[in-house]
Amino acid sequence: MHFLAAPAGSSGGAEIDAEAWNRRVDGFDVAGAAEQLREIKAGYFVLTMGQSSGHYCAPNEAYDQITGIVPSKCSRRDLVSDLYEALAPHGIRLMVYMSAAAPEYDPVAVAKLGWVKGERNAGFQRKWEAVIREWSLRWGRKVSGWWFDGCYYNDVMYQLEETPNFKSFADATRAGNPDSLIAWNPGVKYPPYTVDEEEDYTGGEVNEPREVDAPGRWDKHAQFHILSYLGKTWGVPPIRFSGAEAAAHTLAVTDCGGAVTWDVPLTNRGLIIPEAFSVLKQVGAAVAATLGKPDRDPPRVVRPSIGFWEVPVAGDRSKAAGRLRLTLKNPWREQIRGTVSLSVEPSGYATLEGDGRVAYDLDPEAAAVSDISFTLDASASATTQASIVVTRAGDARRLSYRLPSRERLVLPSFSTLPALDELASLLKDVPERLLVTEGGYGRGSLKLAVTADHLAIAGRMDDLIVRQTPGIWDGSCIEVFGVDEPGDPINQLFFVPATPDASAKAYRLIRAEHHSKMRIVPAPEPRYATWAKTGGYVSAALIPLAWWLKRSSAPRRFYLEICVSAGETEKRFGRVALFGNQDAAGQSDGYACVTVEEEL
Repeated sequence: MHFLAAPAGSSGGAEIDAEAWNRRVDGFDVAGAAEQLREIKAGYFVLTMGQSSGHYCAPNEAYDQITGIVPSKCSRRDLVSDLYEALAPHGIRLMVYMSAAAPEYDPVAVAKLGWVKGERNAGFQRKWEAVIREWSLRWGRKVSGWWFDGCYYNDVMYQLEETPNFKSFADATRAGNPDSLIAWNPGVKYPPYTVDEEEDYTGGEVNEPREVDAPGRWDKHAQFHILSYLGKTWGVPPIRFSGAEAAAHTLAVTDCGGAVTWDVPLTNRGLIIPEAFSVLKQVGAAVAATLGKPDRDPPRVVRPSIGFWEVPVAGDRSKAAGRLRLTLKNPWREQIRGTVSLSVEPSGYATLEGDGRVAYDLDPEAAAVSDISFTLDASASATTQASIVVTRAGDARRLSYRLPSRERLVLPSFSTLPALDELASLLKDVPERLLVTEGGYGRGSLKLAVTADHLAIAGRMDDLIVRQTPGIWDGSCIEVFGVDEPGDPINQLFFVPATPDASAKAYRLIRAEHHSKMRIVPAPEPRYATWAKTGGYVSAALIPLAWWLKRSSAPRRFYLEICVSAGETEKRFGRVALFGNQDAAGQSDGYACVTVEEEL
């Protein structure tokens, strides 16, 4: 459970004061949480101690002395000890999550701890071990295990002969309980692997549990374990799996001796939201039915993945044909053979070429690639949620991949290039497109056109917390994504509204092969301005198409997605994708196919 001052992975929370954080921690309903965990038959519970904001769920004098922060951002309440008292009568073990890095959005803590991302950080690590050691001694055997996030620089920081290293880190962690389990998380890895000899179980962070096949109980000397999220991302609804699907993903690991941890969306009082609770009850019942049975040998099945080589445009009969690429990999150390079957759900949405069966015969670590054509049904629309389902012979799991289709968008074209404050007037007759969240809440609207070879965007944003943040997309932001053709590198822009303390800003992403080398830099080329309104802001942007899409001239056809981040409540931000592609930064499958009309 990511019980934090701000959503997991975000740059928020540092602005919350100590008293507000203490009220939040004091409000955690340990008895209610324990009863929920008992009912879903959980074997253990992992609580986040803190992440990037600098707020933590228990007192720590070492942290306070090192950082000098007054009043302390460590809570008065020892939430971990209180949870132990509530969970112990039910036989549910308690574990804690802790970052291996300093809270990067608290500049005072970062400076006092001496943290520099990607460096040796010996001084920082000695201080951090003192913080961990104090908590370990405080809790003793109340805590059965630790999961350390952000162990991304192992070769620089930890896998060394001289201390501090993984051994000294582990010694500090086990100071109060020599039997405590430890996992070091190196990031999202497929398949999960054991990082170090001091590790007892694999960190196992995965975004897609369908892409993991358990090797058995062990990876080297460590318990095989995966961690993924039930919601659309960490701690965020809606729930993406049915009870049957979540149970199947769980049993695929636990039946072979592995362990599975599910991250859950939660209420402000630390309770699992009803939608997740319902799913976890089915998971708990399924796992309970297997207790006492011997681990089964992992099925030697192929590992499939699907990418879409050509994505059709819904409603455009000339482009209703698409093509998917099925890749089958052999992850085992022996030859495997068999078949996989592909089908479309709901049936009738699309027709697959052939009978949907693909045979394979693969040597160890070999792969086979098949391109399969499909055709959309005449009634298909870009908003239909349809999937390609892959069934592997010898495996009970159904692996589902959303079948994308593109909306066709025709933009009006104007010959004049207006001033930003005149853009709304120029586009007054252009139909607006509403921005609606998955929960049905309106976040405003956009008008789109092309004017003098610029993409024109006039927006009316409903945003209850207009703010600029270090992580640009974590605050108020309009992100514009585009490609010339499907499969091209994605061009990404960020537009941040003005606040009382800062002017409106435009940025672009400089991509690199490794995410750590990507950069976000100011972009003077687009023209952008915002004006405050009650409950949000009005925006206007003019983006030179040839510059943005890296063409020698402005294109008359391209592919587009726009995502808006805005404050849904006084404490929570939400994200809306205009054409439904929430992973617009990672893939362009769902971008709209844009064509430009003759000039008006």
